[in-house]
Amino acid sequence: MKQPWGVWRSLGTIVLIGWASCVLPHLQAGWNGLLTPGENQSLRRQAEQWEETGQWIKASDAWQHVLGKNRDLPGAREHYQLCMRRAQQTRRHLDQTYRQQVLGLSLQDSLRIYSDVLSQLQTYYVDTDKSAPPLLFRQGLEELRAALDSEAFCRDYSIRADAAAKHVFQTRLQSTELDSPVRRVQDAQNLAREIALAGQKLLGLKPAVAILEFACGACSALDEYTCYLTPGEFEEINASWKGEVVGVGAELAVAEKKLIIVRITPGSSAEIGGLRPGDRILRIGQKATANMAAAAANDMLKGEAGSKVELEVANGDKRPRVVQLKRELVRAPSVSDPRFLEERSGIGYLRILGFQEATVQELDVAITKLQVAGMKTLILDLRGNPGGLFDVALQVAERFLSSGVIVATHGQYFRYSQTYEAHGMNSLAVPLVVLVDGETASSAEMLASAIKDNQRGTLVGKTTFGKGCIQRIHKLTTAPAGIRMTVAKFYSPRGLDYSGSGVSPNLDVPTSDLPPELEQDAQIQAALDVARSLAMGR
Repeated sequence: MKQPWGVWRSLGTIVLIGWASCVLPHLQAGWNGLLTPGENQSLRRQAEQWEETGQWIKASDAWQHVLGKNRDLPGAREHYQLCMRRAQQTRRHLDQTYRQQVLGLSLQDSLRIYSDVLSQLQTYYVDTDKSAPPLLFRQGLEELRAALDSEAFCRDYSIRADAAAKHVFQTRLQSTELDSPVRRVQDAQNLAREIALAGQKLLGLKPAVAILEFACGACSALDEYTCYLTPGEFEEINASWKGEVVGVGAELAVAEKKLIIVRITPGSSAEIGGLRPGDRILRIGQKATANMAAAAANDMLKGEAGSKVELEVANGDKRPRVVQLKRELVRAPSVSDPRFLEERSGIGYLRILGFQEATVQELDVAITKLQVAGMKTLILDLRGNPGGLFDVALQVAERFLSSGVIVATHGQYFRYSQTYEAHGMNSLAVPLVVLVDGETASSAEMLASAIKDNQRGTLVGKTTFGKGCIQRIHKLTTAPAGIRMTVAKFYSPRGLDYSGSGVSPNLDVPTSDLPPELEQDAQIQAALDVARSLAMGR
């Protein structure tokens, strides 16, 4: 039985790699399961080197891998959050929809956006202490400082590189932070306006560009999940909930320092072009992929519908070949094809890759197929599942739970403080085994915890990522953009907060270090052993 591999990632930006992306903090893609301890140490050293040299996207990608292996590593989460913040800024400045937005804004329009952002953060962000106006303003100052340290930012926005003028302006930023009290949103708005006008006078910096750095910085410093969404990202994240994105239908990840394909969407340009899971990608366009972060590689596969991208692909010992693929709207399922791992024993298997709008319908169809074929026990694979739509995950939980608490949420806004209980009238009754790992996150952790705490099934694998919080997408009223914002924390049915600690399995089984094309998988084998015992009533 071949292992259905693939990582549908988003933690920090949710990244639905290659075929669906929300381009958030993160994010990004990886293959934690293939890292040996030695490789993990090497990755940590590489992450530190990339951070020191300002290669933020690569650094955040690497720190995310490190956290997936060891969430308790001192300082790792702080490094990750810093790198994610700088990676978001880098991506934002490369985003043409953002450039078009900011360069077309007047000073007054940008100030209205800034006020809109601050007001929404104050109203909805989970932690009222962190979303106070003085802190949000200070985070905006930090964002502007970091932008001015970037040669690319200065070049792209035609900022005069006079060292003396920059020094005067940086001194102005420091004195503003020290001497100007901020108590209300209006205070922050007025000070940001003064700074923007000073930047225009001293550096030739367009005021709206400076104001938008204040707005984006207010979001991105709160945690590794909250961020400003550019117009393109806002449109893309809404499409991703439908499982749709313009791409080639190939999901990429880094394994053993090589960029490989881990998933191909059926019927996509990638499948038609003859690409297969396990193929190595040597070049995308004119850029070699050596040391390329998976998130950056997957971004390069996306683009306008009808446009083409050239890939150099290697498969085993065969001579590399060049393929040209057309980008098109790809519909990627969130539930794998159902199958039997042991048909004689009636042990069914399916994997939920993430929670999107069609997930419940896809799950119902998959379960029905297994039931008709005589399923007696189900192995539900949540490994690599980064979460997704919270409400959909609740509905999925009710497919397995007839009663009991699923999750409790606590947030600043009353709508985000509730206890959710199962009322599954037609819930599945067969014994259940759930596979989890260090990349099982957010709503997927909620589902795993509900199954474990209600003693509905047995969890097998490794402790989950520990992202016990909910993000919501808030549309700005002042621009075709938005904020992805942490609005609440999850608490398990037993009242435990698993942020940072994750959900521990009933049976701890190390992740396999074998390549994806091999059938042997220690966690699958352990799950099969548990499923056999459950089927026999032991």
